[in-house]
Amino acid sequence: MTTATAWALSTVTTPKEDPTAGEAYAFATVREGEVGATLTLNAIASWAPSSTAYNQATGIVTSVPPDPGTEVHPGDELFAVDLRPVVAASGEVPAFRDLGRDMDGADIEQLQALLASLGHYDGTVDGVARDATDRAIRAWQKDIGVPETGVVEVGSIVFLPTLPARISLDREVVARGKRLDGGEPVILTLSPAPEVTVPATPAQSALIPTEATVTLNGSSGELWTARVGERRRDPETDQVDITLTSVDGQAICGDECGAVPVGGETVLDATITTAETVSGLILPAAAIVAEAGGGLAVIDDAGRRRPITVLASANGMSVVEGVAENVRVRIPATVDETTR
Repeated sequence: MTTATAWALSTVTTPKEDPTAGEAYAFATVREGEVGATLTLNAIASWAPSSTAYNQATGIVTSVPPDPGTEVHPGDELFAVDLRPVVAASGEVPAFRDLGRDMDGADIEQLQALLASLGHYDGTVDGVARDATDRAIRAWQKDIGVPETGVVEVGSIVFLPTLPARISLDREVVARGKRLDGGEPVILTLSPAPEVTVPATPAQSALIPTEATVTLNGSSGELWTARVGERRRDPETDQVDITLTSVDGQAICGDECGAVPVGGETVLDATITTAETVSGLILPAAAIVAEAGGGLAVIDDAGRRRPITVLASANGMSVVEGVAENVRVRIPATVDETTR
């Protein structure tokens, strides 16, 4: 896409005394404007799996609250079994036993961290369950509406490597009325943000500069900005997959990643800047001629050559220095206003 102010064009016949006698040419008027170029392609956004967590609860699934792609935090309910909530917590060690008073270990430390984040525990997160841990467990159990036993049953918590995280449940297994026996791989933790790639042909890829700016139209009308990153060419299909990266180190979709559906691929419109927009005095690139000494020039309506410097060119137009606004310059008569 190139933006430019209108330029005048009129076709005449070269005077006989001109070296190009008998050839038709046209005039274009030098105007203020801008040139730039973009390429519009499809981008593909998809969520990649990060890790899998296993259910340890046994019984009948009575509720499945989160939608696919929901961001969960410590203490959020993942689903319920026999009306008992199964909640998310942060930790590398998976749940493998009941937890309570007078126990110690990394899983106790993870439990204490959960209880502290929920405001129930104000003791030291040291992996040793004493009176303060027991009181915190009971307070938490009261808060979520289960018997205040002071013992966290093995299926009550699912420890995920990192929280907050976006998750997707296996709805074929965790569905209301389904029976769980424990050990099912039901919770898929997704990548922190969807991966976004632009499939291109080799010719299209050649037009796109490294780190070019890309504007994405989100699936719900959002506008996101990214940059061109690595390229991978498939030797069988010859397709070039261009990976997009963020401009600020955060997710491309920022706080709106939830707008990208989980499952399958989401097609987004991608506008790629192949030539940055430059403002100044513009004229058709076809008006530029080579000087004998290697420089560039334009020929005005009086037949004089005027040396110029080209600052930028895109889509048949150039931003130049060395010629004044409103000067009329020659171009081939076959060039028309579609070259603007």
